[in-house]
Amino acid sequence: MLPMMHPHFSGRRVRADADFGVGETVLRMRIAKLLKFLIWCGLFWCFSACGDEFTPASKVEGLRVLAIRTSLPAMSVTDTTTLDALVYPESGVDYQWSICLASAGSASAFDCISEDLECSLGTQPTVELNLTTLATACLGEGKADEVLQQIADNSGQDAAVVYARLQVSKGDDSIEAVKSIRIQKEPPFNTNPVLVGIKRDGANWGEEPIFTANSKTKFTLLPIADEKSRETYEGADGETAAEEFTYAWYATESNLSQVFTYDDYPSNVLETPKVSDEEQTRESTLWLVVRDGRGGVDWLKRRMVVYAQEIIP
Repeated sequence: MLPMMHPHFSGRRVRADADFGVGETVLRMRIAKLLKFLIWCGLFWCFSACGDEFTPASKVEGLRVLAIRTSLPAMSVTDTTTLDALVYPESGVDYQWSICLASAGSASAFDCISEDLECSLGTQPTVELNLTTLATACLGEGKADEVLQQIADNSGQDAAVVYARLQVSKGDDSIEAVKSIRIQKEPPFNTNPVLVGIKRDGANWGEEPIFTANSKTKFTLLPIADEKSRETYEGADGETAAEEFTYAWYATESNLSQVFTYDDYPSNVLETPKVSDEEQTRESTLWLVVRDGRGGVDWLKRRMVVYAQEIIP
């Protein structure tokens, strides 16, 4: 039997921004956080005194889970999918994955309705999930059959949702993030969007060689997604709709004008950090995450070395 992982521990931080596919839940959590912040600061004092003290969400400094991806955003109870995550820092971090077979929802940070229904997936950066195998090992064959049948029959649209939970920790810091996975009885199954690149001031920005730039220089960035990965689906009104991509931008050291951009206005502006003559150089990393609004996720990474203007090669 697989070991159980119970998610309740002191001082945990649950990050919903790792799963934009949760949809309205993420929006509600962000609005709630904003309202609490404004009430605490007071409108005038907030904008005049405390606004500059808060790090933008696009600036990556401490432990972060920027995204969770499943190779099958929608699957049947017999399919096998692979889960991985975009985590900062990229090394020296401990992972703990689990699946909640029946969640209490956003009001309880997606905790399971029963600890018996939280099943461990392992402690590697990348893990595999097969609901039938996992539930049988975690719950026993009889109970697993009952739970899996409830999952399969949970929605009038022949779909249900289970939640993958990732806890990452480094030293005394720990964060939890949640990813929804849609369970369906039959196709069509959603797949992930595909990012193919970034343009920097109109030129392709490849992984190699590492880009070099001057201190305090601005560049316009444009995400390039494979349009063939943009799927159509039947909306709630019964009409056929095309996926709308949301782009999330994150960077170390450099500043970004926006955290999110969208299909209508996908571009963003990056400003490199100020590098002193004493420092000579500073490295900055950029991550771009695309989400299709239905659980599909993809990402890519680009690196740059920023030079003090007087010594750029």
